[in-house]
Amino acid sequence: MSLWSVLQCQHCKINWDRDKLASWNMLRLGKTALQGLPRPALFCPPRSTSADQSSPHQQTSAVASSSRDPH
Repeated sequence: MSLWSVLQCQHCKINWDRDKLASWNMLRLGKTALQGLPRPALFCPPRSTSADQSSPHQQTSAVASSSRDPH
């Protein structure tokens, strides 16, 4: 296993397996699509306005924002 695939929360020291989180995200998206529901907002790109000039690299990823992550 690559060291890059596991992250540790600096606050609570919980280890997060990025591959497992990605598979949960894909499963959630697949189930949502099969049910004919709209894509969850968590997995949609942020809406930008003309005043919003921030870099896309500054956005939080869906994995880091997962509902499983209490931080």
